[in-house]
Amino acid sequence: DEAHRAPLSSGLSVSVTATGLGSTTSPCGGMGTGGHVSCSVTLTDSFFSTSSSGSATLEVSFSYSGGNSGSCTGSVDVAQERMSHTLNATGALATLQEAPVFPGRQLEVVITGQTLGSILESFQVTLIYDAAVLAYNEDYTASTLHNSPVIADSGSNVSAIAIGRSSGVTDAELMGDAVEMITFRFTVLGSAAPGTQTGAISLFVNQMLNQANSVLVNNAVGTILDASGTTTTGSASFEIEELQETIHLAYATTYSEMVNTAPLTGTAVSRAVTLLVGYNDPQEPFSSGTSSDFACSSGSPSVIDVLSTGTLCSVRATSDGTAGSAGATFFITRNSDSATVATLSVRVWYPLSTRIEAEASTLYPVGSASRSGCSGARYQSKYVSAVTTFGGDGLTSVSSVDVTSLVSIQSSAPSVALVSFGSSSGFVTVEGVGAGTADLTIAGSTGAVSAVTKRIIVQDSLARQVASLVPVAITASGIGISGSSAMAQADASTTVDVQITLVQVLDAEFDVASVYVYALLGDGSVEYVPSTEVNLTSRTPYIEVGGEPSSDSTPWSISVPANAQSVEGELIEAAWVDSCATVVATGRGRIKTDLPDAASMVVTASTTKVTTPDDAAALSPVSVASSFAVTVTVTFSDTSEVDFTDDARTSISLDASSAACASYSDGSNTVSLLSGAACSEIVLTATISDFGLNASTSVTVVRAVLGTLLFRPLPTYTGSPTVDTLRRYGISTRFQSAVIEAYLTLSDASTTLISSAVTLSST
Repeated sequence: DEAHRAPLSSGLSVSVTATGLGSTTSPCGGMGTGGHVSCSVTLTDSFFSTSSSGSATLEVSFSYSGGNSGSCTGSVDVAQERMSHTLNATGALATLQEAPVFPGRQLEVVITGQTLGSILESFQVTLIYDAAVLAYNEDYTASTLHNSPVIADSGSNVSAIAIGRSSGVTDAELMGDAVEMITFRFTVLGSAAPGTQTGAISLFVNQMLNQANSVLVNNAVGTILDASGTTTTGSASFEIEELQETIHLAYATTYSEMVNTAPLTGTAVSRAVTLLVGYNDPQEPFSSGTSSDFACSSGSPSVIDVLSTGTLCSVRATSDGTAGSAGATFFITRNSDSATVATLSVRVWYPLSTRIEAEASTLYPVGSASRSGCSGARYQSKYVSAVTTFGGDGLTSVSSVDVTSLVSIQSSAPSVALVSFGSSSGFVTVEGVGAGTADLTIAGSTGAVSAVTKRIIVQDSLARQVASLVPVAITASGIGISGSSAMAQADASTTVDVQITLVQVLDAEFDVASVYVYALLGDGSVEYVPSTEVNLTSRTPYIEVGGEPSSDSTPWSISVPANAQSVEGELIEAAWVDSCATVVATGRGRIKTDLPDAASMVVTASTTKVTTPDDAAALSPVSVASSFAVTVTVTFSDTSEVDFTDDARTSISLDASSAACASYSDGSNTVSLLSGAACSEIVLTATISDFGLNASTSVTVVRAVLGTLLFRPLPTYTGSPTVDTLRRYGISTRFQSAVIEAYLTLSDASTTLISSAVTLSST
């Protein structure tokens, strides 16, 4: 995606269409690493003309579910199709492939016969080849018209003998100008030099016979039709193409866009560069260009530089950069001839200006509060951030980008103003420590950024009194962004609306909320009160307060206890107690719980039937369980369902009639039958007195009651009847055989085949 400099793979569809004398479209493959797609299209016979060469237009089209679409076009030359050839007399013609021949690839030779009204019943042909150029690897396709041939290869010639026609072949099929004989395929040796291979292959017709074994051709030199359409009698030549680089596809891995934060952080931003090299041989796969064959150089040194790596190179934006650009260029050249094979551009955003912002530049004492350790007045604490405007040549500047998480803000006088980073909150704050001034700067920055300062004044008078203390309980928070579904494709200058939502929903037992405490000061500012300086209590038995937080930024917690009722009001109270044990302020927070009523309950067993562990029904393959698990589920008035199996208020017990036959385990919520138990069912009841609910369930106890043997004639078949008499076969001494099937019937009338588990004997 050139507009947004990011590879789009999900929802991406790419196809290539060839248009010329014909038209065809093929879908492309899946997205490759870094955002490239491989496409191929086969030109059908309709694209080629015997009268002249031509061209075909290739159009690659893409569409993306996110809304982007587009295409690009190119063209290829289409060679003139060679004319078919007929012989002047009865004989054989060897036709070489039209496709280019490369070292290590295949050369295909198709041999056909011309009969001039005769029938080609049998034949023997020989191809003589230059063993320094070609190798035969027993690769051939026999004629479908003749019986399977006998192939013989001496290392420099290969022959085929086919005697007689295949079954069902008619006389007419063995007559004509191009009767199929055999196709040989050779491998062009990798050591073969590119260029014309003079006299590298020739055809010899040993014999062609008709249906009466009369000789049509005997010991004659055959004719060869080469790739150019030229025919020769005797030896022929062909061209071996030189493997050449034809395509150089380069791209910056992941994104071709960078934000140069190095002047802010001192650390370079880089993108690895990948070069895919394609060749004139369509069977040769793309290779990855490496630094041993290619080199990278920057065409925009004030914006980017390049670093050679073991694979190829990386393009970097460093602290030495002084500008940004909509199209910073770099070049890839081939080491062997210094030719430029690819030119790429990357979009680089540069920090044009940076400033440090604070909620307030002057920090005052907060009421009567004392610092940690009771070491003096407590001063205000304010959030601090670093914001930057990014831009460059040809770019629309983007202002007020928060880069606080990327940088380290430091104070020139920590004894006056102390900078802290909240590891859990992610916020940076500056807190007054003592009267004076301090400058905030960005540590590790370079250039103009290193000169950015923010003056903080800590005032020892005019204390800001606490107007009120507000505890806030939330169960969830969220950030909503307008058009968020399209954010992955949004341009850097896109403006969005952000909405922050704080939620308090306590509508079930054991729901938990986090409590943060803030002090509203008389000047209208807000001060976060560290959790370790807060005492939090509940004003109702239906809200419980959790343990004391372990750190200043860890919030307090409250929860809804068991058997709570719906309540609403100022139900929690917070006291700000500083390190000198002085109560600075108190305040109450509003809580609302909306708990549904328990409407019904159900007890569920994990199985519908069990047996005693000593009964045959417990054995494989019947395998009836001897225990079962129990689950208790309560449905509330809001239709929600809650598993109460392990709740302390739930009591589960066996009914009196079942207690002598089974035992119940509270730990595993499992009922286990006892050996020898005589009950026909197990009944248990669950009770939740606090809700006034109870429910029962029962599980049937089954036992093995009958074993049965059935005899079926061998071999068996679908619907085989049972037999009880094995009879003699006619007047022979042999008798029928039978398959014995053993079944076990349970007290619930169910039957299981148990033949595999029983031992049979005859009396």
